[in-house]
Amino acid sequence: MNQIKEYSENSHSPTFAFTTSGMAIKVNSRRGIWTVLIFCALTVGAVIGAPLYGYLYHYTWLDWSLFGFSMSLVGWASPSDIIG
Repeated sequence: MNQIKEYSENSHSPTFAFTTSGMAIKVNSRRGIWTVLIFCALTVGAVIGAPLYGYLYHYTWLDWSLFGFSMSLVGWASPSDIIG
């Protein structure tokens, strides 16, 4: 006998995902402030820091092409792949 507890939809309601066997598992989508800060710092370092370093220390054409290739690969990834 299945007993399903009724709950009201509000900002504190848990979210559930169902597995292939039909069991419900709780999904937590909250992210901590440190996770967001680290993600932003790495993004700024990659988008601004790496080209600035290359400009100041004279990257070769190979360095710039590898940098551009890497950035284009990251640009093709969907935000859900990056953020989680």
